[in-house]
Amino acid sequence: MVALVTAMGSPTTPGTEVTNTGGGSYSRKQIQFAAPSGGSIASSNTLTYASMPACQVVGVEEWDVNGTTRRWFGPLSTPKTCNLGDTFTISAGSYSKNLS
Repeated sequence: MVALVTAMGSPTTPGTEVTNTGGGSYSRKQIQFAAPSGGSIASSNTLTYASMPACQVVGVEEWDVNGTTRRWFGPLSTPKTCNLGDTFTISAGSYSKNLS
C-alpha cells in the first residue's frame, strides 16, 4: 500500500501521512510492480488519489496490506501542492526503485 506524506520520516520513524482534516477523501492505494528489468522495478499500475485534502505531498511510504509494517519510504522528486478536491496521480512506470 502506498501512503502519501506531508513530512518525511526517517529509517526508524514514519513520516506524517496525509489526513482528511478539513475535507477530502484520501486513502492509501495498492501498488503493483512489473517484473524487474535492468536492475530496477517500476509500478505497473496507476495510483489515483481522487478528492485530495489541501496539503503539500513531499514523499511516499510503502506499507504492508495490513498497514502495520513500513517497508520503504522516499521523497518525491518535486513536492506537489494539492488543493481541496484535486486528484493526485502517480503514473504507471513512474514509481520505480533500483535493485542491488
